[in-house]
Amino acid sequence: MRLAALLICSGVLSSAQGTRALDRRVIAAAKQAYVDKLDIQLPHMRFDVWLQKQLGTAQIAWESNDCGEQDGFTGRADIPLCGEASATLTDGRKLTVMIGVGTSRRGVQGPPGVWFLSVQDKTSTHLSDLPKFLRVEK
Repeated sequence: MRLAALLICSGVLSSAQGTRALDRRVIAAAKQAYVDKLDIQLPHMRFDVWLQKQLGTAQIAWESNDCGEQDGFTGRADIPLCGEASATLTDGRKLTVMIGVGTSRRGVQGPPGVWFLSVQDKTSTHLSDLPKFLRVEK
């Protein structure tokens, strides 16, 4: 009985470790994507560096997720994987950028792409829209 419990626990831990490793790969792939490959209007610069430059002192939180596609009702066999950057701007507005980097079946592979960009109530799929979204309208 103890052996069975130990095997189940080690399987759960192994699965959790595998999930954490995948999360790290997803986030790394999003951070390392070059913005000129995501939007031809932008310079050749890594996404994480470019985004921090746009945000100034705002702290960026990174996570891996399903790109908002799992709604609990639809069973999808292959779920998209996104590296998500989020931040609260100095004026209190919320920023979210999701970079698609693969799928649950294929893993992290293929060219990354902008899945979603929002600053408060403004949304886009073009990174080049971010600077104008960040400007505060008076």
